[in-house]
Amino acid sequence: MAFINEIIPEEQKDKFNFPVQVLYNWMKPTLYKWVIDSENGCYLVMTSTEGGGYDGVKERNTFYFHVDNEDVYIKATPCGRDATEDNRRIFRWEINELVIPGHLKDTAESIVELIVQAFKMWGRRNNGASYDEVEVELLCDVDVQVDKGGK
Repeated sequence: MAFINEIIPEEQKDKFNFPVQVLYNWMKPTLYKWVIDSENGCYLVMTSTEGGGYDGVKERNTFYFHVDNEDVYIKATPCGRDATEDNRRIFRWEINELVIPGHLKDTAESIVELIVQAFKMWGRRNNGASYDEVEVELLCDVDVQVDKGGK
Protein backbone atom coordinates (compact mmCIF):
# COMPACT_ATOMS: atom_id res chain seq x y z
CA MET A 1 0.00 0.00 0.00
CA ALA A 2 1.23 3.45 -0.85
CA PHE A 3 -0.29 6.26 1.21
CA ILE A 4 0.26 9.86 0.11
CA ASN A 5 -0.59 13.24 1.64
CA GLU A 6 -3.08 15.08 -0.53
CA ILE A 7 -5.57 17.96 -0.46
CA ILE A 8 -9.13 16.58 -0.19
CA PRO A 9 -11.04 17.28 -3.43
CA GLU A 10 -14.05 19.55 -2.77
CA GLU A 11 -16.47 17.08 -4.37
CA GLN A 12 -15.36 14.36 -1.91
CA LYS A 13 -16.08 16.38 1.24
CA ASP A 14 -19.87 16.00 0.94
CA LYS A 15 -19.58 12.23 0.48
CA PHE A 16 -18.16 11.46 3.92
CA ASN A 17 -20.51 9.45 6.18
CA PHE A 18 -18.97 10.51 9.49
CA PRO A 19 -19.49 13.63 11.61
CA VAL A 20 -17.21 16.59 10.91
CA GLN A 21 -16.46 19.59 13.13
CA VAL A 22 -18.30 22.65 11.80
CA LEU A 23 -17.56 26.14 13.10
CA TYR A 24 -20.11 28.92 13.62
CA ASN A 25 -19.36 30.27 10.12
CA TRP A 26 -20.01 26.82 8.54
CA MET A 27 -16.30 26.28 7.93
CA LYS A 28 -14.96 22.74 8.24
CA PRO A 29 -11.34 23.49 9.21
CA THR A 30 -10.25 19.88 9.60
CA LEU A 31 -11.33 18.86 6.10
CA TYR A 32 -8.24 20.11 4.33
CA LYS A 33 -5.93 17.18 3.74
CA TRP A 34 -6.10 13.44 3.90
CA VAL A 35 -3.74 10.52 3.62
CA ILE A 36 -4.97 8.27 0.87
CA ASP A 37 -4.11 5.05 -0.89
CA SER A 38 -6.41 5.55 -3.87
CA GLU A 39 -5.41 2.27 -5.46
CA ASN A 40 -6.82 0.34 -2.50
CA GLY A 41 -9.59 2.77 -1.44
CA CYS A 42 -8.20 3.54 2.04
CA TYR A 43 -7.93 7.00 3.53
CA LEU A 44 -7.41 8.79 6.85
CA VAL A 45 -9.29 12.04 7.55
CA MET A 46 -9.14 14.32 10.60
CA THR A 47 -12.67 15.40 11.48
CA SER A 48 -12.23 17.43 14.65
CA THR A 49 -9.69 18.73 17.11
CA GLU A 50 -10.00 19.61 20.76
CA GLY A 51 -7.66 20.94 23.42
CA GLY A 52 -4.30 22.45 22.63
CA GLY A 53 -2.28 25.36 23.93
CA TYR A 54 -5.16 27.79 24.47
CA ASP A 55 -7.19 25.22 26.42
CA GLY A 56 -4.27 24.19 28.62
CA VAL A 57 -4.71 20.49 27.81
CA LYS A 58 -3.08 18.17 25.29
CA GLU A 59 -4.50 18.40 21.80
CA ARG A 60 -6.61 15.38 20.77
CA ASN A 61 -7.80 14.85 17.24
CA THR A 62 -10.62 12.71 15.95
CA PHE A 63 -9.90 10.77 12.77
CA TYR A 64 -11.77 8.30 10.62
CA PHE A 65 -9.94 5.66 8.64
CA HIS A 66 -11.98 4.41 5.70
CA VAL A 67 -11.29 0.79 4.72
CA ASP A 68 -13.42 -1.96 3.16
CA ASN A 69 -16.30 0.55 2.78
CA GLU A 70 -16.36 1.10 6.55
CA ASP A 71 -15.17 3.89 8.84
CA VAL A 72 -12.89 3.20 11.81
CA TYR A 73 -13.10 5.76 14.64
CA ILE A 74 -9.77 7.00 16.07
CA LYS A 75 -8.72 9.51 18.76
CA ALA A 76 -5.05 10.50 18.58
CA THR A 77 -2.72 12.97 20.25
CA PRO A 78 0.08 14.62 18.26
CA CYS A 79 3.33 14.77 20.24
CA GLY A 80 6.21 16.77 18.83
CA ARG A 81 9.80 15.89 19.60
CA ASP A 82 13.11 17.65 19.51
CA ALA A 83 15.75 16.77 16.97
CA THR A 84 17.99 13.80 17.69
CA GLU A 85 21.77 14.09 18.10
CA ASP A 86 22.18 13.63 14.35
CA ASN A 87 19.58 16.41 13.71
CA ARG A 88 16.81 14.06 12.58
CA ARG A 89 13.37 15.44 13.42
CA ILE A 90 11.00 12.85 14.89
CA PHE A 91 7.23 13.24 15.32
CA ARG A 92 5.10 10.94 17.44
CA TRP A 93 1.40 10.06 17.46
CA GLU A 94 -0.33 8.51 20.45
CA ILE A 95 -3.50 6.63 19.50
CA ASN A 96 -5.78 6.83 22.54
CA GLU A 97 -8.94 5.23 21.17
CA LEU A 98 -9.62 2.97 18.19
CA VAL A 99 -13.05 1.52 17.35
CA ILE A 100 -13.46 -1.00 14.53
CA PRO A 101 -16.89 -2.15 13.27
CA GLY A 102 -17.59 -5.69 14.47
CA HIS A 103 -17.82 -7.41 11.12
CA LEU A 104 -14.21 -6.38 10.42
CA LYS A 105 -12.92 -8.18 13.54
CA ASP A 106 -11.21 -10.90 11.51
CA THR A 107 -9.08 -8.28 9.75
CA ALA A 108 -8.61 -5.99 12.78
CA GLU A 109 -4.89 -6.69 13.06
CA SER A 110 -4.19 -5.81 9.43
CA ILE A 111 -6.44 -2.73 9.71
CA VAL A 112 -4.39 -1.51 12.69
CA GLU A 113 -1.22 -1.99 10.62
CA LEU A 114 -2.75 0.12 7.81
CA ILE A 115 -3.76 2.81 10.31
CA VAL A 116 -0.18 2.96 11.63
CA GLN A 117 1.13 3.34 8.05
CA ALA A 118 -1.40 6.12 7.36
CA PHE A 119 -0.47 7.99 10.56
CA LYS A 120 3.20 7.70 9.69
CA MET A 121 2.52 9.37 6.35
CA TRP A 122 0.28 12.05 7.94
CA GLY A 123 2.95 12.89 10.51
CA ARG A 124 5.66 13.40 7.89
CA ARG A 125 4.12 16.81 7.22
CA ASN A 126 2.17 17.94 10.26
CA ASN A 127 1.00 21.55 10.74
CA GLY A 128 3.41 22.85 8.12
CA ALA A 129 6.49 21.14 9.55
CA SER A 130 8.37 18.26 7.96
CA TYR A 131 9.74 15.31 9.92
CA ASP A 132 12.37 12.69 9.10
CA GLU A 133 10.66 9.93 11.04
CA VAL A 134 7.22 9.32 12.57
CA GLU A 135 6.48 7.02 15.47
CA VAL A 136 2.98 5.75 16.20
CA GLU A 137 2.15 4.34 19.62
CA LEU A 138 -1.11 2.50 20.33
CA LEU A 139 -2.00 3.36 23.94
CA CYS A 140 -5.35 1.56 24.03
CA ASP A 141 -6.95 -1.77 23.32
CA VAL A 142 -8.68 -2.07 19.95
CA ASP A 143 -12.43 -1.84 20.56
CA VAL A 144 -14.29 -4.06 18.11
CA GLN A 145 -17.95 -3.02 18.20
CA VAL A 146 -20.95 -5.12 17.37
CA ASP A 147 -22.85 -2.22 15.86
CA LYS A 148 -21.63 -0.15 12.90
CA GLY A 149 -19.74 3.14 13.34
CA GLY A 150 -17.82 5.02 15.95
CA LYS A 151 -18.86 7.09 18.91
